Amino acid sequence: MKKAVVDVLREWLLNRKALVFLWLASCALLVTGQDAVERNAPDALHTNADSEGEVLVVVDGGQIGPAWGNGISAWDQAIDYQSCSNDGGAACPTVSWNWVSAAGRGEVFRASWANNNQDAAIYFQTLNPLNLTRFAGGVVEFDIRTVDGESRVIVEAVCVYPCASGSYRPTNIITENWQRIAVPVDWLVDSGLDLGKVSDGFVFRPSEGHRGITFEIDDVLWRTASGGLVDEEGGDSDSDNPTADLDDLDGSGNVSPKTYPGMRLGWADEFNGTALDSQLWSHDIGGSGWGNNESQYYRPENTSVQSGYLVITAEKDPFGGKEYTSSRIKTEGAKSFTYGRVDIRAALPRGQGIWPALWSLGTNFSEVGWPYSGEIDIMEMIGGSGRETEVHGTVHWNEGGLNAPYNHRFQGGKIRKTSGSFSDGFNVFSLIRTENQIQWLVNDQIYHSQNIDNSPSLAPFRKPFFLILNVAVGGNWPGYPDATTVFPQRLVVDYVRVFEFGSEPEPEPEPEPEPELTSTAPSRLNQLMSAVGKVRGGSAKGEAASSDPQAKASNGSNSPTSRRRIARGSNTVDYTDAAPTRDPVPVPVADTPYLPITVCLLALMLVRKLR
Repeated sequence: MKKAVVDVLREWLLNRKALVFLWLASCALLVTGQDAVERNAPDALHTNADSEGEVLVVVDGGQIGPAWGNGISAWDQAIDYQSCSNDGGAACPTVSWNWVSAAGRGEVFRASWANNNQDAAIYFQTLNPLNLTRFAGGVVEFDIRTVDGESRVIVEAVCVYPCASGSYRPTNIITENWQRIAVPVDWLVDSGLDLGKVSDGFVFRPSEGHRGITFEIDDVLWRTASGGLVDEEGGDSDSDNPTADLDDLDGSGNVSPKTYPGMRLGWADEFNGTALDSQLWSHDIGGSGWGNNESQYYRPENTSVQSGYLVITAEKDPFGGKEYTSSRIKTEGAKSFTYGRVDIRAALPRGQGIWPALWSLGTNFSEVGWPYSGEIDIMEMIGGSGRETEVHGTVHWNEGGLNAPYNHRFQGGKIRKTSGSFSDGFNVFSLIRTENQIQWLVNDQIYHSQNIDNSPSLAPFRKPFFLILNVAVGGNWPGYPDATTVFPQRLVVDYVRVFEFGSEPEPEPEPEPEPELTSTAPSRLNQLMSAVGKVRGGSAKGEAASSDPQAKASNGSNSPTSRRRIARGSNTVDYTDAAPTRDPVPVPVADTPYLPITVCLLALMLVRKLR
């Protein structure tokens, strides 16, 4: 009986149609298996799809979602922005965390920040980056409350270094009552997040100046657009602030050309990226009063690049002993300008005590100080009723020059708008420098000029200067905010363009083509050269992939303050540096589409051989 069954099977397998059937069946099974592998990729393992949209859990039910397999970490300014991980904050002096029981909720996540004037943030991190592009248009939702006291919260998300979102600041004041907050994913993307490689799905910290606070959070979810909530409060915006909406600014006709006769573009920033260009701009940091008894603390967090604009935001947000925060950026050490033209298209903030400025200092400022370096104010405006219709252009110097005692002198002019105010929208503020004169312009209209000579007093104005953009709050000149001042306020810059005298350089001639190699076997030679190129390219790619520079926080020291605007801050710290970087995970062979194709081809070859 057994022999008969074996003979039947052998006869059937030798049948050509049976072999073709087996080959097709095996291919179908392999492709189905491959599809299953793709559908169960790590970034989709722990999501739930329902009528409210797809949901990815970060924190829920007293635990973190499985997608965040690297656990809970924090970066801490007190340890030079290094991280502590999965230790409850034992190695972080500023922040600690644990799980606690909350009435009616069960286990929730609790985090406490010390009152030590240091910044720290908690983040939930993946083992490998996730592809969350399907959440575009959705929201990141979470419940939050304080254990005691009040504070605002800052939320971020991080992708593979050096990529990260901006700091989303809901206007909600967090109290002891639970609140549900929704962060628009598109806002995170617009401010720099790459959804294709998310590493830290939820980063949160209290707003500065909290003086010690404890948050509890629960139900932290990423939700696709079909189930997303609408955050009516919005983040970092204020419906009462006419400059808060970047799409609601006038001045569309106030633009400048990209070329001028007799000039060439020396350098520019069109702010078309998602973050400030750190190769061009750096930050002044601190709250010394900056020589003018100002009331703001300058810090990098108040600078962002979004929708093609640089945005410097002044907020009523106590920090570092100051009542307000803002930003001040500069090109010192990176780019400067001497003779030529500077165009800055900007929309100004408004309000009593608000003081935006587009200005410059001599590149020898760090050596000689102010006013010996010279100062050129391209544009200054002091906010307040009746003052937002005019802007000022000024030069400052030391009478007698470098070798004379301190003797500050200045000369300037101003222009007034015939209708509306400079805070209504965009205008182009320009400066033209020659060896013998400086001119100030608004929308290409000259309104003031200053003659320059080589006297010790004015000689600094024949030397290079670097640019500074900032928004001050309060000070000797503008006065201080009052009940009429609305926060936040923004300086919005469309572009900075610096032109130099001279024509554009002639394009370099194209190199002569190299003579073709002669060979008795050209096809073989080409194959060998192609193989060598591939090996070299692969080696180069391997070396590039293996190098993974770690970001380090800079520890600059403050230089002495001067009589006016010369207190200098430390170097910028990029908070995304705290997120550890990881080598890319190799893709298993079984997860590639080539395996089923290879098996099918082998099966087909076997069929042909048996024939």
